[in-house]
Amino acid sequence: MSHAPLQKILDELSGASTTPLSEMRPLFGSECYELIGHIRRLELGITSPGLHRNLLDRLCIENAELRAMKAGIEKNAQEVLQLVAEAVAFGDSMANTLRSTSESLALCQRAYQEERERLDYLDQLNNALNAQHETVYGWRLDWNHNRTSLALRDCYLPALKAREAIDAARIAARKEGA
Repeated sequence: MSHAPLQKILDELSGASTTPLSEMRPLFGSECYELIGHIRRLELGITSPGLHRNLLDRLCIENAELRAMKAGIEKNAQEVLQLVAEAVAFGDSMANTLRSTSESLALCQRAYQEERERLDYLDQLNNALNAQHETVYGWRLDWNHNRTSLALRDCYLPALKAREAIDAARIAARKEGA
């Protein structure tokens, strides 16, 4: 058995062969022929400075694009973090405002409740006195240059509750322009 075809394949793979690949095809099968062709193309790519430069340029471009994408992502991340920080600060400010408003509202509600209890107490006293003495006294808010008074009067009908007397006096004052 001759080893000439095998030697030709080894020479071809090592680059020592001067025989064109197309002439070697009859010496070995088509699969081996295709394999040698593939190996030659790879060798050409490895030994070709132009191909190396092309690959290097492509890698540099892709790296530059990746760096630009990374920079854009980092910038966007910084902007998002800034917006989040501003949103947190705004939320804290709103929470403080709501807390302060809530406290102020609670004070106003307490003051309103106390004022309501005062006026209700005056009406309760008047109702008790009217029931005890079988009278029909009502409240009247009266003022002049010397004084202002909220007093019980028996001659003003209908008998007004304290709030009604104050509201009636306010309406009259608006009408008089006082």
